[in-house]
Amino acid sequence: MTELYGSDAFSPQQVAERVESVGVAKARAPLLSLFMLGLLAGAFIAEGFVSENRAGFNNLDRDYFDMVVAAYDAVVGGRRYVSSRTIASGSLLHELDIPDMVLADDNFATIVGAVGEGRRIYDNIRKAVHYLLSCNLSEVLVMLGSTLLGWPLPLLPIHILWINLVTDGFPALALAVDPKDPDVMKRPPRDPQARLLDRERFLAVCLQGTVMALVTLAVFGISLTIWHDEVPFARTMTFTTLVLVQLLHAFSCRHERYSLFQIGVMTNRALVGAVLLSALLQAWILLSAWGQEIFKVVPLRADEWWLMLGLGVLPFVVMELWKVWRRMREPVAEAR
Repeated sequence: MTELYGSDAFSPQQVAERVESVGVAKARAPLLSLFMLGLLAGAFIAEGFVSENRAGFNNLDRDYFDMVVAAYDAVVGGRRYVSSRTIASGSLLHELDIPDMVLADDNFATIVGAVGEGRRIYDNIRKAVHYLLSCNLSEVLVMLGSTLLGWPLPLLPIHILWINLVTDGFPALALAVDPKDPDVMKRPPRDPQARLLDRERFLAVCLQGTVMALVTLAVFGISLTIWHDEVPFARTMTFTTLVLVQLLHAFSCRHERYSLFQIGVMTNRALVGAVLLSALLQAWILLSAWGQEIFKVVPLRADEWWLMLGLGVLPFVVMELWKVWRRMREPVAEAR
């Protein structure tokens, strides 16, 4: 019996030269056994012992030869995953392509975990980009809509700076560490050439940004035209409403199909903490004399708080209902 520790150290021609002196060969690992079979098949073909059409074999031998040729194709022709032992030998065959993945523990279940983790990272990048784009679009539309309607500026530059640095920044960072979606391994593989922001997601960004802007403008308009508040009061309400809708929007961005209550509010504690921190900072600005002076805001009445809270949750409710409608209309396609 000859034990081949490093079968990948030999070329097909060298293996063929040793075949005559080998009675029984074995390898220490199953993957090496497969690799050894592939080398033997290549050696047989290269040295002319057999042809690829199995000429000169009886029926039983042909079955074995088919298995060996399949092993050769898997190892030499199409291998993309190699064991750590094969890599450690440092002598891969020249016919082998550079592997896309190295299995450090020789366990193919590792591939499943790696695919899931890769999908999680990709999804989280899309979530953060989606959140930032939709929030920034809402700010642009608020400023543009107020100008077109002939109203005063609804936000001051310092308000926009605060929203972009604090209200948008903390939740976006928390979305980047969101756990795996419940259907992450049920989805079919995505097209490697697909865009990060495809047509469907681009339309969702535009729709959600528009809804948040409309709600914010509605608060500004009610304060100015119905309640006849002074501009500082209306501006303070607009500032706070936009902060509120964007913080709630972060929870909507966690999944494009499943509701927040299906995923679980506390499954991303970082996002919960980021939203609470941003809300507390916003409350501190509104209630402290120092914050009121720096950000040019004023204390609000109870009815103004109720208006902001009532309309501020509306975009979140609309987006959650849209997810329900989408799940009913488009059942998820599972990978086979």
